[in-house]
Amino acid sequence: MSQTIATFGQITDQGFIPANGSPTLSDQGEARTVLSQFTLLQIDGPDSEKFLQGQLTCDMQSVTSEQWQAGACCDAKGRMIANFIAARSDTGFILRLPSFQAEVLVNHLKKYAVFFKATMSVTENLRIIGELNTASGDKSVRQGDVRQLNWPDGRCEYWVPDALTDDYLSNYPLVSESAWHAADV
Repeated sequence: MSQTIATFGQITDQGFIPANGSPTLSDQGEARTVLSQFTLLQIDGPDSEKFLQGQLTCDMQSVTSEQWQAGACCDAKGRMIANFIAARSDTGFILRLPSFQAEVLVNHLKKYAVFFKATMSVTENLRIIGELNTASGDKSVRQGDVRQLNWPDGRCEYWVPDALTDDYLSNYPLVSESAWHAADV
């Protein structure tokens, strides 16, 4: 855990817990949390779209710099290996998925990646910040080094370089990560 996150709270097995306790969303309007239980997987290369199109349930051509999509990767029997949110990057795609699924997904995709000009790596320098109770849509916006994914239910997530984490957590009420997961349900 970075020193920055320790300033705002702690990451436990249940996710991020803010230092100010765990106020509920009903106690406040707009609030942010660290989405510590998710990982970003970068897939780069000139064949990344073609490679992923054959392996994932979503139409990778419709994933643009402005439009993200939910999807999954399944095995040959149709069993889900991983579920994710896919967004286009400058050099390929970024998949946001539960951390415990990342290694399994990479190992599965490695078998097919050798036939394409594509590379995979788990990003180490980005933090995922969730914002609840915002006015948003289901678009993706890029502002410098930060990607913002808007959800139709009024949530938003920011994929933020570690160096900017303070800016995205300071001056906002913080809630437990469980509030984000409850909104997923």
